[in-house]
Amino acid sequence: MAGTNLSPFIAQANIASGVSGGQFGSLLYSPATGFGCTFSDATIGQPYRIQTSPSLATGSWTDFTNLTYTGPAVIKDPSAAAGPKKFYRAVSP
Repeated sequence: MAGTNLSPFIAQANIASGVSGGQFGSLLYSPATGFGCTFSDATIGQPYRIQTSPSLATGSWTDFTNLTYTGPAVIKDPSAAAGPKKFYRAVSP
């Protein structure tokens, strides 16, 4: 569940503050192809680390990819198809 809505694969939340803009949109998940989304509305020229974690616990996050934002970026994680749940976030160094 995501709040009161049935969400068998994807839920989106704005949990942390301090990120210099940016949001995930166009979220897609398939057991065959994994997870995909678009990272957009961030600060042009700002570096970001897209991180994953199996939980929302502090200290459990690892870098998935790094980018310097120049416009909407497509993020794909085919490994999400085979594994346990994953959370994603964008942080700016």
